[in-house]
Amino acid sequence: FKALTGISAADYLRKMRLQKAAKYINQEELPVNQVAEMVGFHSVAHFRKCFKDKYGKTPGSWNK
Repeated sequence: FKALTGISAADYLRKMRLQKAAKYINQEELPVNQVAEMVGFHSVAHFRKCFKDKYGKTPGSWNK
């Protein structure tokens, strides 16, 4: 997978999950923990860290 895409499968899945989470946050007023669960993160703290690493903002401040 990495040879074809340049990133590992885990990184690709995380990227897709975070993109979906950003869409959920933009479209609906859902709590961060619910969005994290909807996109497959088991730890809200890990979700927040990954989201901030990718987008530069926490999920709670994303659409404000």
